[in-house]
Amino acid sequence: MKRVLLVDDEKQILRALSRVFLESPYSIYTAESGEEALAILDEQKIDMIVSDMRMPYMNGYQLLNKVKVRHPNIIRLLLSGYSEENTILKALNENVAKTFIFKPWENEQLLLLVDKTFKVYESMENKDIAQFVNNIGTIPVLEGNHKSLLQALEESNNLEKISCIVKKDQAISAKILRIAQSSYYQKRDKTKALKVEEAIEDIGAKNFKMLVDKTSTCDYCHEKHSEYIREIWTQSLISNKLVSRFYKTMMHKQPPSLALVAGALHNIGMLLMFKRYKMEYLSLFAESIKKRKTIEQKEVELFGISHGEIGSYLLDWWEFPHGVVEAAMYHHSPTEKAVVNKKLVHIIHLVNYYTFKLMGIENYSRLDTEVFTKLDVSQRKWEKEFAKIKKERWYDCEQKI
Repeated sequence: MKRVLLVDDEKQILRALSRVFLESPYSIYTAESGEEALAILDEQKIDMIVSDMRMPYMNGYQLLNKVKVRHPNIIRLLLSGYSEENTILKALNENVAKTFIFKPWENEQLLLLVDKTFKVYESMENKDIAQFVNNIGTIPVLEGNHKSLLQALEESNNLEKISCIVKKDQAISAKILRIAQSSYYQKRDKTKALKVEEAIEDIGAKNFKMLVDKTSTCDYCHEKHSEYIREIWTQSLISNKLVSRFYKTMMHKQPPSLALVAGALHNIGMLLMFKRYKMEYLSLFAESIKKRKTIEQKEVELFGISHGEIGSYLLDWWEFPHGVVEAAMYHHSPTEKAVVNKKLVHIIHLVNYYTFKLMGIENYSRLDTEVFTKLDVSQRKWEKEFAKIKKERWYDCEQKI
């Protein structure tokens, strides 16, 4: 039986929270302060903590920050009001809390949120990876991208220019989209993905600049094989543009935002592998290219998990739409029976292969040509289009496609 600790300094609210779980399969513990909560955590095996934000002496953010350090395996949720934007933004940015429950809450939705959170966490079979995802904090960005973004923010409020720089870096893209899709900001249909431009507008200029200021840069990107790091970090912009080009020329329509987000973030797991394993993973990446062995094969052999798996876990944990999660999980194996969003995953598989081909990394993955048949698209026609693409300036933010 899972154990949930509820923390609030107001007894009436604590009783109301407890009543939500009366007929649930969870064992409930309660605490009226941060100090009492920490004492319980030291004595009991707790699986999840739900804490109110506003409490005297130690507020919810401070409490969950301590829990993250002392008990990193515990899932952390925050109970908050809409007036606490700065602290909410800070907690999301630093991954102090997985998500938020807003007052006044709806009992059924609260219970569903707890159920779903446990379900996603349990789906991560590798518990070391589950704990890593739960406590990921920030994903470092390339120093050059960070400087360009700060400069663009100082010089102008040109949304198109700023969003283009964001798209060049998977880490920044993931952070902005994750926060914009959180319960605090997301006013749209949560099954649909936001575009980067929409995410920046929703967060607001002041908050966006604060997030960029607090972003850490990669401290191991100047090591041996650093050219591979830079290519992986910046491939999201190429993938995003390739998605758009494929839809326009092969599908004869505008790309849906879900596809653009999936194109930008399907390889987010590689950044997590870099963050977790650093030079060990970088050496593996370089070796896999030289020995013509797909990167996923080498990842599983050495670490027991692929970048697709760890990326999909993170995106699911961060509540991205299921299509984006599937694109991360299956972009190397698009014909798996488990795939629900088949067309999207097929397109991302092609985009992934041709992105790295465009970057001159030929042995990163294998192309499943069956995907062309399933999409009812001519491989020959796409290859002709790709030949045109190779002559274009793909790293230029201003280049239209």
